[in-house]
Amino acid sequence: ALYSLGGVELASVLAIDEASGGQIVVAAVKLVGGTSFEEATLRERLRPLLAGYKIPKYIVHLDEMPMTESGKVQKGQLRDVVDPMIPTR
Repeated sequence: ALYSLGGVELASVLAIDEASGGQIVVAAVKLVGGTSFEEATLRERLRPLLAGYKIPKYIVHLDEMPMTESGKVQKGQLRDVVDPMIPTR
């Protein structure tokens, strides 16, 4: 769904633990050069495409994502980068 919005070069979605014991959906995106980024606008554009619980609570922009040699996103390292970017939960 994130790729269908245009301007997204690479995207990865994580479930981040909350202090309450639950989890929230967080998306990390790398944008195509020159593309602007407004988190609230992206979330609104996802509403017709996804069920409410699947819409990321936070969408963070990264210039680079940690990748394996085979070209896959390294989720563990990505979590280490994204987790401190999420406001206190």
